[in-house]
Amino acid sequence: LDGVLFYHGDVSYRRGSTPLVGWLKPYMLPEWFPSVSVHPAYLSEMSSDYKDYLSDIQRYKEATRMYSASFRNSKDKKLTKTEDVEMTSYS
Repeated sequence: LDGVLFYHGDVSYRRGSTPLVGWLKPYMLPEWFPSVSVHPAYLSEMSSDYKDYLSDIQRYKEATRMYSASFRNSKDKKLTKTEDVEMTSYS
């Protein structure tokens, strides 16, 4: 189980961010639903520095932003290396 998806059933969705969809990791469920018990195996997936769901979401956004920037930079470097490209004439 990777997480639990919450969404508004009467809305048509498009790609992108929306406040009408939520995703919680299993270890976050007790914060929202105190009466729900979670199997200890899912609680072991919680990082040692986990504070609350908001902090975890912020950490995820930052990690995603850094990964995207790193990927973009590496992609840009590959595109600018023209010395590795063999030019062929089709005349």
